[in-house]
Amino acid sequence: MTNGYYQYALAYVNKENKKTVATLGLLKRSVCKGFDIKQDVYYADVNWDLLLRLVPSKNAKYEDISKFPEVRRDLALVVSEDVTFAQIESLAYQCERKLLRSVSLFDVYKGDKLPKNCKQYAIAFVLQDKSKTLTDKQIESIMNKMLHAFEQQLGAKLR
Repeated sequence: MTNGYYQYALAYVNKENKKTVATLGLLKRSVCKGFDIKQDVYYADVNWDLLLRLVPSKNAKYEDISKFPEVRRDLALVVSEDVTFAQIESLAYQCERKLLRSVSLFDVYKGDKLPKNCKQYAIAFVLQDKSKTLTDKQIESIMNKMLHAFEQQLGAKLR
């Protein structure tokens, strides 16, 4: 796909009707400079009407938005170089199947302030009960249970 604004771009075109479903790419630096933007700017343009017609809807599941708030807790865990985020995520879900909504990695640090052959993961845990507001005591209990499992099974240390 070529256009004067894009450094590069990709397009997904439906074979049957030759219509573009989506394009994405990187704006040219000269365009960004014209708006006094110093960082790279990526874009996506999605034809949602076409995309939703192409995706089978038989298995679509919808869920009401909960009336009860999500709670986010962050942990900074120091782990051995060979411990993966996937191991931590899997263990977290094993510890708390009912109330743990998501586990996401938002930073990895490696540096001289850590023990040799170690790294630090900064991880966000989102908890939510669909039927009531979680209490501080419940949240603390869940987080302690997960932290204990991380320490025992993965050798993690809270930083």
